[in-house]
Amino acid sequence: MEFNNDHFSINIPSDVLKTNIGKKLAAISENPSLPQLAKRIDKVLFSRKDPSKGGRPRFKTETMLKILILKWLYNLSYVNVVDHIKVNLAYQFFIGMTSGFPDDHTVNDFNTLLRKHYVIEELFEKELGIMKDDWNNGR
Repeated sequence: MEFNNDHFSINIPSDVLKTNIGKKLAAISENPSLPQLAKRIDKVLFSRKDPSKGGRPRFKTETMLKILILKWLYNLSYVNVVDHIKVNLAYQFFIGMTSGFPDDHTVNDFNTLLRKHYVIEELFEKELGIMKDDWNNGR
């Protein structure tokens, strides 16, 4: 299967998506509420940032949310979630990247900034309908 976005295209072996985890992650990725949530978060967190002041371009909010979803679902540390993404094709498909991943400090900084305005677990459960107990019980 080929995954396309604005910047690149990823060829994912079809057997990755046939796994239970691959199917579950694909369902979350296809949730229409996810991009809407990312846009709302962008307005709250980044609307006053001045891009003319330089700095490195930031990772997409939707990508960072997906990384935090993985971290939350699997009870991973910042270091571990990044390490898992580097080697797990299903995770790479889920976040839409195959290289140039954010490091653990970037994920931590995004999490810290997000927590100033939101209760992350409530976003995932109420806004996206992801129930951690159901996920861990194989439903």
